[in-house]
Amino acid sequence: MTQKLHIQRPFVFRQSEINRFMLLELEKQENIYPTLYPNWDRTPRNRDDAVYVKSTPAVFEDLASRAVVQVSQKEEEHRIIFLKSWNEWGEGNYVEPDQQYGHGYVEALQRALNQ
Repeated sequence: MTQKLHIQRPFVFRQSEINRFMLLELEKQENIYPTLYPNWDRTPRNRDDAVYVKSTPAVFEDLASRAVVQVSQKEEEHRIIFLKSWNEWGEGNYVEPDQQYGHGYVEALQRALNQ
């Protein structure tokens, strides 16, 4: 008898766990730049996609701080970090102030950049 593998969708991951895979050794190269994802939820557009849960300004600040350290070793013109996104509300991907955390994500980003 063939056994079927049941995969639950959407795929749900803790933001702090995903962040461990966000900054790779490859991104230390001069011409490769890290990207920060404050949170993620594509299920409004595709129910079979991924959701990152338990995102907070503190979790985002940790990721941003690690990215700053990573690019600080590069030549000045390559000290670039991409932010995805300022206000992608449809995918739950934003740092813009909201009712839950206020300016928390913006302030977390500012602290990481000022370290």
